[in-house]
Amino acid sequence: MEPSTSLITEFDIHLFRQGAHAGLYRKLGSHPGALGTQFAVWAPNARSVSVIGDFNSWDRDAQPLTQREDGSGIWEGEAAGVAPGARYKYRVVSRLNDYAADKSDPFAFRYEMPPETASIVWD
Repeated sequence: MEPSTSLITEFDIHLFRQGAHAGLYRKLGSHPGALGTQFAVWAPNARSVSVIGDFNSWDRDAQPLTQREDGSGIWEGEAAGVAPGARYKYRVVSRLNDYAADKSDPFAFRYEMPPETASIVWD
């Protein structure tokens, strides 16, 4: 993942911890910008999280996210060149026995039609 400026502020984390953040959809999920897409997901028990998608041939190691140092359990990062329409999932590896799963984004604005399960970057 490319270094990025986080969409998440200290005030967002304060509201998040209180369970009072009414606009989490503006912070978590995928958010396309001019140079790529920012990703953020809450995975408090993860050992690692990465973004896999058609833009990186679903490579588990291509786009690792960084865990925030504030103890919130949020992982984030930016993928250069990823534009609206790209299909993706989060590859989450648990601290418990290294269990791994590919998960759709609960904050995605668009999804594939079932039985497919990927999220879609959308503005």
